[in-house]
Amino acid sequence: MKSILPIITGMTLAAAAASSAVGLNARTGLTLDQYEIVFDSDRSGFQELYVMAADGSNVRQITHRRNRMPDHDARWVWGEDKVAFQSYRRGGWRTWTINIDGSEAKRFSDYGNYEAEAYWSKSTDKVVFSSYRPTMNLFIANKSGKVLKQLTFNRDYSVLVDHGKFSDDGQLIAYVSNKDGDFDIFTMNADGSNATQHTNNTAADFSPSFSPDGKKLMYYSDAGGNFDTYILDVSTNITTKITSNPSESNGKYRADLMEGPSSFKSLAPSWSPDGKWIAFFCFENQNAEICVSKPDGTERKRITTNNAHDGAPTWRFKP
Repeated sequence: MKSILPIITGMTLAAAAASSAVGLNARTGLTLDQYEIVFDSDRSGFQELYVMAADGSNVRQITHRRNRMPDHDARWVWGEDKVAFQSYRRGGWRTWTINIDGSEAKRFSDYGNYEAEAYWSKSTDKVVFSSYRPTMNLFIANKSGKVLKQLTFNRDYSVLVDHGKFSDDGQLIAYVSNKDGDFDIFTMNADGSNATQHTNNTAADFSPSFSPDGKKLMYYSDAGGNFDTYILDVSTNITTKITSNPSESNGKYRADLMEGPSSFKSLAPSWSPDGKWIAFFCFENQNAEICVSKPDGTERKRITTNNAHDGAPTWRFKP
């Protein structure tokens, strides 16, 4: 199905990083209502942030801007009761943080007029994000928003380097780039060294994320014609298709995903912090919904049911 290039194995886990990541991930025997998922939805008529239990219950709205420019692409700020998200506030797309109760929205940094896809490390004090300066690249900042290092050095205005996410131990970063003409999955060390390409095809591969144990990468791809969730086993290089979203002869399904205010960002799949579940976009009954399942695709459950566009789910344990 896909042509996969050699993938990095044998990651070294520092003792301090291991302790921090295990603390965030170490719970057992949980039911779905003992996890929380933050996501974005336009169910109010405007794209806003919401949080719910992972069984779909106890839905609460976080942002209430009622603005034509969306708040979207939310991620947990690990270790704090807040989320980071992308918003067009005060001019320009930038990363903001907000408490889960909707209070104290704050701009993350003053680095340029565009910054996006900020992802907080679970085991270090670092944040990876993308920004145009003047071309798009990945950068590392501390949790106070001070930029510490540029990781990639793309000089082509037509090339995007985006969707950066740490592995749970903080040693690697997964990301996407279209430097070869289509979007492929890459990883590199957290200092920007040893960049390695993982997919090499004519498909669009987006939103890679590491499993909590670092052995797999989950991402979205249209390799089969429609956008679906795939999981890549980094020890065997075997890619497994997890979902089978429907096709439409008029192309409306693809247009809805690619041309909305948050476009393919709503596709981002995510792992539960213990790796026992995944959450992903699912296209059912002509609507963009959120589904959860086991990583092998079994025990699938749709946890949103409405006429809105729901997407970009991200897990945490319920406090």
